[in-house]
Amino acid sequence: MITFPILIIDTPSGRVEFSGTKVLSSELVQEVDPLSLELPISTLEFTAENEDPQFTIFAPDAQEKKRFPVSASERVGDSTYLLGKFFVDSWENPGERQVKFYAIDYIGLIEKITFDGIFWESEITVQSALQQTLGAENIPFSVDPTIANTTVSGWIPPGTLRQALRLICFSSGAVAVTQGRVDIFVAAATLPEKDFTSYIDNSLRADNTNPRLAPPVSMIELVSHNYTQGTTEETVFDKELPAGETKIVFEGPYFNIDVNGPGFISVVLGMEDGYYFGMEDDALLEVSGEYLRGVNSVTVNLSEPGVVTITGIPWVNSKQSFLFKEPSVPNENVIVVADATLVNAERAPAILDRLRDFYRQRFIQEMTVLPSPIRPTNIIVSGTHYGRTLIGVITRQVIDLSGGFLIDTVMRGVELILVPPMADPYRRPRTKVAICGADMTRQNMFREYA
Repeated sequence: MITFPILIIDTPSGRVEFSGTKVLSSELVQEVDPLSLELPISTLEFTAENEDPQFTIFAPDAQEKKRFPVSASERVGDSTYLLGKFFVDSWENPGERQVKFYAIDYIGLIEKITFDGIFWESEITVQSALQQTLGAENIPFSVDPTIANTTVSGWIPPGTLRQALRLICFSSGAVAVTQGRVDIFVAAATLPEKDFTSYIDNSLRADNTNPRLAPPVSMIELVSHNYTQGTTEETVFDKELPAGETKIVFEGPYFNIDVNGPGFISVVLGMEDGYYFGMEDDALLEVSGEYLRGVNSVTVNLSEPGVVTITGIPWVNSKQSFLFKEPSVPNENVIVVADATLVNAERAPAILDRLRDFYRQRFIQEMTVLPSPIRPTNIIVSGTHYGRTLIGVITRQVIDLSGGFLIDTVMRGVELILVPPMADPYRRPRTKVAICGADMTRQNMFREYA
C-alpha cells in the first residue's frame, strides 16, 4: 500500500505544498489527557526539499515567517486522512535546498496567548464559557452537544489561554481534541467500558506489543472552590506608574473596584459656539475621563507620572477537600488536584469518581499499528500477552508520515473479559416448577440455556 504525507502551508504569497517524495522525513506526535489535568501539545516536524526562496535563512523577512497555518494529511492507498491543522513555530535550513519545519497544533498556539483571567459568579454553560475565552481570541472551536449545556462557575486566574481551557475541560468532564480537525473540538471525555471504536487484531499491528501495569493510586484528593462575597475592602494595587497607558491585571476576583490617582485627562465640556459651561464661582465645569475596566483588569491612561491606588472587595474562596482512599493500597502514590478553581463542592463528588475510575484503568499497552484512521480519545480493543484482551483509550501516538504511516500507539485501559459463545446452544425446560391456575406459557420464563 502506497502512503505519503500532504503538507500544505498557507503563506501571504500563496500556498506551498510539500508532498510525496519531496518530503524527506516527517513525524507527527499526538497526545491527549482523558482527565484534562493537562492539555498536551501535538507537534509536527518535517524536512522537505525546497526550491522556494522565501524559506531560506537569507530571505529578508526570514525571522517573521512564523504562525503560518499548515494543513496535514496522509494519503493511504485510495483514502486521504486529515491529520489536523498546525502552525509553524520555527524552521531552519539543515542543508542546501532543504527546509525543516517545527509546527504546533491549536493547543500550542493558545499557550502563547496571554489570558487575563475571568470570574463567573453564577453558573455558565460550557458553550458560553468557551465563547468568552477561545471565542474572544478568535480561536475556532466546536462543542460536543452532550456537554454544551453543562455548567461551570468560579475563577480562572491569569495565565495563558491554554490554562483557561484546561480548567473548563477538567471541571466539565471534557477533553480538547485537535487530531483530525481544523479547530478545537471540546468533546465529552469517555472511559473504556463496553463500546469501542476499533478492534486492533494481529493483522493490524506489528509484532512489538509492550504491555505494562501502571502503579496503583493509593489516594486521590480533590480540593473544591466555592466563592462568596467578602465584606472588607482591600488594596488591590498601590504603585507609582509612568505617564501613558498601563494595564493592571488582578491576581484574584474582586468586586466594587475603585481607582484613585492621576489616571485620567480632564476634559472641559464645551458648546458648539465656543462658550463653556461654568460654575457659580466662574470655574470651568470639567468631567474626568474613565478608566477602562476589563474582565479582570483595569487599564489606566496617565497624563503624568503618579501613584495609582486600586481598592476592591474580594470574593472569598472557601476550599473543601474531597478524598478517595483505595482499600489495601499503601500510601505511596497520592494524586492531589488543588488548582481546579472551577470545581465547586457540588460538582466535586462526580469529578472525584471520574478520577478514581480512570486511575483504576492500570493496563498500559504500547504497540505499532499499521495504517489506520484511529486517533487519540478513540476507545480500542487489542490483544496482548498470554492470550488476553485489553480495552482502553488511546492517549498518545507517534506517526511516521514518510515511513509507511506506522503508528506507535499508547493505550490505557482494563482487561476485557470475553465469554466465548456456546457451540450449539439450546433451551431446556426446568423441572419441578408449577404454578396452579397460571397460563401454561408462563413456564417459558423458567427455561434456561444449556
